[in-house]
Amino acid sequence: MRTVTSIAMDHGFTHLGRFSAFYRQMYGELPSETLRKATGRLISSPPHDKGCVSRTSSAESMKTS
Repeated sequence: MRTVTSIAMDHGFTHLGRFSAFYRQMYGELPSETLRKATGRLISSPPHDKGCVSRTSSAESMKTS
């Protein structure tokens, strides 16, 4: 399956945020929404770095300390 990134790069976009904004302006939806409709699958974002601590988890740990 092709990714939004590979399609954007194939069409000369190197800044994915600009590609997404341009696409949404032209087609009324995000490229990931179009891809999801076309494939019938939910496109998930890459997993977060396990070394990062979210604000929620650090705030919760402060409550228990």
